[in-house]
Amino acid sequence: MARVVTIYDSKGALVLDKVFEVGKPYDKMDIDFSRLQRGLYIVNLLDRNGNKIATGKVVVQ
Repeated sequence: MARVVTIYDSKGALVLDKVFEVGKPYDKMDIDFSRLQRGLYIVNLLDRNGNKIATGKVVVQ
């Protein structure tokens, strides 16, 4: 089962688009935010077909 994570900065620019192969619904998907600048980021979790599963916000300080 594939999951796609997209991350956008506060200006709407795509900063990450990564596909994860997961075996179970709650498998861990590690993402390194240490290279990103300070600010607010929107994180989307999508299925293989691009359907949105979840959305969240992350603040990098």
